Amino acid sequence: MIPESDDYNSIYAVYELMEVDLDAIIKSDQVLKEAQIIYFMFQILVGVKHIHDCNIIHRDLVNFLI
Repeated sequence: MIPESDDYNSIYAVYELMEVDLDAIIKSDQVLKEAQIIYFMFQILVGVKHIHDCNIIHRDLVNFLI
């Protein structure tokens, strides 16, 4: 049985386990090439555009924009 939409309090996204994440790369001593930085920024902006197109507001981006 599917609950009524008022019964939903949380949404969870599950992703595949990656060996490393962007936070670990940024905090590492590894020197990033300009092409890598451009690629990371492109991927972030594509993701933000996608959630914006779906009328989704991410809690961390709301605090950033205020």
